[in-house]
Formats: sequence, C-alpha cells, structure tokens
Amino acid sequence: MLFDCGEGAQTQMLRLNLKMNRLKAICISHLHGDHFFGLPGLLSSMHLLGRKNKLIIFGPPPLKKFLEDLFLLSDTKLRFPLKFISVIESPNSEELADFGSFKLFSIPLNHRISCSGFLLKEKPKPRNLRPEYLIFHDVPINKRNEIKEGADFIKADGTVIPNEQLTLSPPRSVSYAFCSDTAPLDDTVKAIANSTALYHEATFEDELTERAELTFHSTASQAANQAKIANVEQLYLGHFSSRYSDTKRIEEQAKSIFKNTVAVHDGLKFKIE
Repeated sequence: MLFDCGEGAQTQMLRLNLKMNRLKAICISHLHGDHFFGLPGLLSSMHLLGRKNKLIIFGPPPLKKFLEDLFLLSDTKLRFPLKFISVIESPNSEELADFGSFKLFSIPLNHRISCSGFLLKEKPKPRNLRPEYLIFHDVPINKRNEIKEGADFIKADGTVIPNEQLTLSPPRSVSYAFCSDTAPLDDTVKAIANSTALYHEATFEDELTERAELTFHSTASQAANQAKIANVEQLYLGHFSSRYSDTKRIEEQAKSIFKNTVAVHDGLKFKIE
C-alpha cells in the first residue's frame, strides 16, 4: 500500500527498488499537491509497464473526477481495472476495506481542506493449539477451529474444558496509523488509540506554534502529545517544513514528551512488530 503520492513518488520508488506493480492500493489523504500530484504519473507508468491487476484508490470524492477528466483529455485508457473508493471526512473512524488479514480505516484529521488519515489494523489472530492437551482430552478435529477462535470444549459427559487449557495466546496484532496533515484533534486521538506505530506530521518546531495553528499543522510537541495521549508505542515524525535543513531539534522537542520518537528521512525502513 502507498499512503499519499506527492510529485516524484515514482522516482523515489525506483531509487529504493520498490516495484510499483506490486501495489494493491493507494490512499490519498487530501488534495494538496504535495500529497497527490505524483498520482497521475504513477498510474501512467503502471499502464505503460503493462499492469493487468486491479488497483484500488482511496481518496476524497473530487479525486475521482480529476482522474477521469485527466485520462479523458489525454485519451488514456488504462490497461488495468481502477477501483475508486471515496473517503468522506468524518469525526469518526470508518472502516474502508477488508484485505483478509487486516482492515483499513479512515482517521479524522483537522486540516485546512477536507482531509482524512488512514489506519491499517491487523485482525486478531487465532489462538495456538496445545496438541498434547487436545490428545489428552480427545478433542475431535472438527472442533479444533472453533477452539482456536476461543471456544471451550464440552465433552460427551458434559464436562467443560476451558479454552485456556487447550490453547496459548496468539501473537499480538499490530496496527499502523498515518496522520498526514493535521492540527491536534481529540477525535484523532480516539481513532489511533493504542496503535503499534504512528506516523504523524510535525511541520514546525515548537517556536512556531502560531504558524502551525494558522496553517492547520502540528508542531513537534503537539504531535508527541497526540502520541502520548493515544498511548501508541512508536512515533514517526515527518512532513517537515522546507525551512529546516536538519530535523534533529524537532526530534528532540518531541522526545522530551514522547521518548519513542524518530524523525524520518527518505528511504527509512522500519518494522511494525
């Protein structure tokens, strides 16, 4: 999945050896140029590379017409199916899609124009069976799937064997929240609560709080406060103003409030586990 697609996105993907035709979905948070101007070019490159598989785009409703008009004017007929799912700005988190092992949700944000973040949330995993106890209690094979889902086992004589005796807890499910452009918002905190990893904009250092408020952006400390209140595990800061050639101070200001903070840079890779 790709979250936002600014100008030069496909150049960066080539530099990082990321295969664009492996993308299953692209999520666009809002219609400011640095978040979607790279999308037409990326779609055209996929077309020229012979992509056949369906691509899903999640984004603000006007984005669909923008793409349709662009392809009409350029007489472009994509070789692959393009499915568009509108993301309507809402004060609540909304489920957008089910991808099997995880779900995608929208996140309410507070920006100058309609804007939504995204939350990837892994589904709860089934519990791990304990083979020795299944054999001991003579659990039939056709009962094992429901036991993995948390059911107790009831023997023929009515004896109940608690699930905890037959299974072990599964690995914890993880989640990733993407908050593109936003001023602090209580509804955002609710939506990202207990996320494993959070990407949050920190456009300005703390000294420019008034500028952040005027432009509906966040400072380093405001982003850190959002992460702290939401009880996330790891915070990744980005979307820095071009006035900063070094983001070390932004990271330090955030770390004074939320220790597990990293100011990201182009090409950074991290695991969510």
